[in-house]
Amino acid sequence: AAAPPTIGASTCGAAPIVGGAAAHFFNAAMTTTYQYHGCDVFSKGAVAVSLAGDFSAEMVFSTGCAPVGYELTVTRVEGNMILEFDGRSALDTWRELTGATGTLNIMASSSIAIGVPVDGVQGGHLIRAAFVFDEKMRGMLLGAAVPAGTTVTLYHRTVEHALSGAERMGRELSARLAGKTL
Repeated sequence: AAAPPTIGASTCGAAPIVGGAAAHFFNAAMTTTYQYHGCDVFSKGAVAVSLAGDFSAEMVFSTGCAPVGYELTVTRVEGNMILEFDGRSALDTWRELTGATGTLNIMASSSIAIGVPVDGVQGGHLIRAAFVFDEKMRGMLLGAAVPAGTTVTLYHRTVEHALSGAERMGRELSARLAGKTL
């Protein structure tokens, strides 16, 4: 297994920074995830935050994705399993869109994500990934349910989008915190 990424010494002792997601390297199957807190990097952990008192917090996010301009309508679901897009098997549709062959696994969803519209936010989407592909049901399991009738947008996830998103987040936080002290 690869060594965990490191955090540069320049960030140690500065304002508290917490990595709010567990992630793995893009070019490999997920085997180990890493969490970040201050100058510590560890695995087999969870990120939780409890906030109380008089304070302010600055938060930014990046999905590492960009919309590709292709939409599908979810036409049949069971819980958080999408069974059909546009009246066709979700698995057949996914294979066609991704070019994946054989048994689908997490790598079959590593570069394509599903954008679910956010009510009341023009153009806003929650990004969802397919975590399990069910050959028997011909469906794909997401982390949260998507109601039948929802029109979703496909997103493309790339290393470049992930890295540029991280850089953008750093610039945004730096600008927001300019002149502030601990």
